[in-house]
Amino acid sequence: MSTLTISTAANADRLRQRLLYGMRELERQGIRVFQQERSQGGYTFLSLGVPPGGPESPWVLRRQLAAVLCEVILQDLPEELLDRIVATNYPQLESAERAAVVRYAQRWLREGLGNTGDAVRRKILWRLLDYLEGNDLLVLEGFITFRLKDYVDRLEEAVEAAIEEILLEKEYEEFVRLLQCFVDSQQIKIPEVHLICTGFGLRLEDAQGCELRPRLPSGVSSGTIRPEDLMVSALIGIAPAKVIIHGQAGCPADGEIVNTVRRIFTTRAITCPGCRRCLK
Repeated sequence: MSTLTISTAANADRLRQRLLYGMRELERQGIRVFQQERSQGGYTFLSLGVPPGGPESPWVLRRQLAAVLCEVILQDLPEELLDRIVATNYPQLESAERAAVVRYAQRWLREGLGNTGDAVRRKILWRLLDYLEGNDLLVLEGFITFRLKDYVDRLEEAVEAAIEEILLEKEYEEFVRLLQCFVDSQQIKIPEVHLICTGFGLRLEDAQGCELRPRLPSGVSSGTIRPEDLMVSALIGIAPAKVIIHGQAGCPADGEIVNTVRRIFTTRAITCPGCRRCLK
């Protein structure tokens, strides 16, 4: 009998469930699979065997087992692997912070894989097949550590990207809070200003419809400040009692800037329900 054994320290339940469905597929093909399980030294050993009746049965077992393990690695284990990386590299983080990093990293992986997801799957599958071709025992955690180093590196990259994104968000939140305090402490200079979202960007107008052009702060060159930052700076400098926002639905690209304005000016920021400015 041809037998293959998979060993795992902490993922026995998920592996067992995947194997159950995977081996049913072989049984539907008329290949009877014998299964055995034992525990030793903190590891669970799941052994699978097929009778030597057909010359291709052992190869079919390896192929099916490789497909099952590939799904375990890509679908069941990333959260656990990411959490382990975060705990190792950032032991100072609390459990809630660690969970947030894992969520961000998972999103980064989903967005970053894009059309390369199938290529990653194929690479892992072929490495599993290659290993099972010459070995009867596969220790899941060890295989990932030593045979999928590039995959683990990608997970570590995702964690680094998540940490950076979270830090940037925290800096942004702190920046918005400071600007809120500054705006609240300012003396109002004009009763209202109109922030108009157009197909060409953002435009500021006073109550009479005259354009208010943001001015660069003294000593600052045009190449060192983003147009959206200049717009926010101009609004704060104008110190209006109300900021009336027009036409945002037709200009979603400026949504981030408008949302920042809303957060800074809070109740002073008002969305226009529709007027001639919105139609520009």
